[in-house]
Amino acid sequence: MRKTTILTITLLLALPAAMVVAGPAVKAYLSRPADAAEDATECCKIKIKNDRKGGLQLFSVQVKDAAAGTYGVWLVDTAEVPAADVELGSITIADGEDGGKLKFNTKRGDELATDPVGWMVEVRNGAGDVILSGLVPDPDAPKVKGNVKAKLVHPGEGDAKGFVRLKLGNGAQHLQVVAQKADSATYDVMIETAEDVWEKAGELVVADGESSGSWMAKDKAGDAVPGATSFAGLQGLDIRVQTQDTEPVVLLEGTIPEIVGKKGPKK
Repeated sequence: MRKTTILTITLLLALPAAMVVAGPAVKAYLSRPADAAEDATECCKIKIKNDRKGGLQLFSVQVKDAAAGTYGVWLVDTAEVPAADVELGSITIADGEDGGKLKFNTKRGDELATDPVGWMVEVRNGAGDVILSGLVPDPDAPKVKGNVKAKLVHPGEGDAKGFVRLKLGNGAQHLQVVAQKADSATYDVMIETAEDVWEKAGELVVADGESSGSWMAKDKAGDAVPGATSFAGLQGLDIRVQTQDTEPVVLLEGTIPEIVGKKGPKK
């Protein structure tokens, strides 16, 4: 059972603007659970910014494309056993609206009772179910940006080929898988999240009469990424495309590439 802590948001006198010099803001997007309904559309952007003294200046959670209702915003420290939940507040979306935001700004006198960096953010519906989650990035950490791809190969004889592409940056990240010279069918995209443990990431469709198809997961769209708390965590994991048979046949296999340095080389 989770340990729950309720935080009180304390209002302080705002510091003079000259005393707070803002650093760059960092954006990240939360993902829907892997078992979310196929027609789910909820997405969420978080933004965090420190001042140059290293203190938190801004933290916001913005939910979009969600049904009307009240959603709780929580921080979860998964390093504790059981995990500790910290309630930050709530977002209410009225009928006719498609989103809402919870925002803390120390320049306006807001204060968070804990530093959210490294914690998981969860957005929960009225029933307490998690509809979106993701890791709060460190705004002072070195930025990892790049757009890299690697070949996917057929493990046996055959003409099928393809590639996997990973794009990282300050938001708008994605993972793409492309199959070429493949038979028309619907294939499963699988990622090895632990040794000999493969989780389904999505489906790649090669339409009738076609010989190629692609699948893509986008953080901005709220797409889930199995085995990682962020798209950056997918680097170096093995990936494969396989048939949907009872005993699947691997069509393509390879490894999700890693970004080299701050800006990975384009291949």
